[in-house]
Amino acid sequence: YQYYIYLPAQPLIRPATRSGASNTTEMFVSQINWINNSGTGYGTLVYLAVDSSGALYLSPQQGFAFVNDAPVTVDSNPANKWIKMTYVIKSTSSSDGYLQVYANDKLILNQTRATLPASNYTNMLKVGIYNAYLSAAASAYDTQVVFFDGFSTSTTNF
Repeated sequence: YQYYIYLPAQPLIRPATRSGASNTTEMFVSQINWINNSGTGYGTLVYLAVDSSGALYLSPQQGFAFVNDAPVTVDSNPANKWIKMTYVIKSTSSSDGYLQVYANDKLILNQTRATLPASNYTNMLKVGIYNAYLSAAASAYDTQVVFFDGFSTSTTNF
């Protein structure tokens, strides 16, 4: 999957998490998900998100249980510029699968691992703003704007 993302400068794109909150506010802007053929099993392989300082980062997931791995910074100041995101995935439930993520053609994440929990699953790209744990925010959310362009996909048999 490949696309471009543009985050215009905004006073507060995502509020900080309030002190004592049991969850952390998160602003996802895209996700690589896995889903089974019947549509009942669903999860995330990696997501692209914005932190409370406005930085853009990747959050790969450990396994298939919504456990965050160490975040990877894509751009600490992504405002007012187009960023090209490319995801190269060998979609398989075998250990020889892989996930490679490029930002502006630079490899920023390279994992060898199963990318599907079972053979009746597939990977998919999901884009758009998704705010998790709104009630944990320290302040109200301002208007959030993100632009996407230049979507493309290709498939290769491995």
